[in-house]
Amino acid sequence: MNKAFIPVALALLSMTASAQTPRFTGSIGAGYTEPVFDMGPGHDRGFNIKGSAGMNFHHSAGLNLNFLYNDLQINSNTLSALRVPGGSTRLWSLTLDPVIHFRRSAESRADFYITGGGGIHRVTSEITAPGQIAAFVPFQGTVYPPNASADQVIRSNSVYKAGLDAGAGVAFGSGRFHSKFFAEAKYYHIYMGNNPITIVPVTIGLKF
Repeated sequence: MNKAFIPVALALLSMTASAQTPRFTGSIGAGYTEPVFDMGPGHDRGFNIKGSAGMNFHHSAGLNLNFLYNDLQINSNTLSALRVPGGSTRLWSLTLDPVIHFRRSAESRADFYITGGGGIHRVTSEITAPGQIAAFVPFQGTVYPPNASADQVIRSNSVYKAGLDAGAGVAFGSGRFHSKFFAEAKYYHIYMGNNPITIVPVTIGLKF
């Protein structure tokens, strides 16, 4: 056997191992959302739920399609100034984000990464007021007097806007199914004319 064949074969095996991409990936998580800049004074800290699906083209680069839901309550000072009893802002975001991983190999247990991109955002603002709901018992066909309190929407407005996002995260661990726990913080800037929406969701979850 030609001795030159051995290093060539090893190089080909190495290329084959690194060529096992693209590899499908995904994540799911939840956390808190911090309103910042112009958004900050009018809202309390809220919560977020995130899901993503994507591909790793290499152990150091990938592309994710991210879905993010945020819910933030309008704070009491703003409600008093507006003379309304209650309100909230909800955001549904769908973004396409390249990802750059800083890890030595695809099998690394630790993964620090940066990501950023943009997409479409649905912004819903609601004004609510306390109310009561009636109880209906189907098999009796009876409607009882109001006996439960619930917030009722008295005004609602939804718009679709473009926006950008950027952030960083870290993931640890490698289980039986190559899953990792992650913590991620991102900055979202949603274009709303003179009053852009700016938030920082911090999310903890599981990558797989």
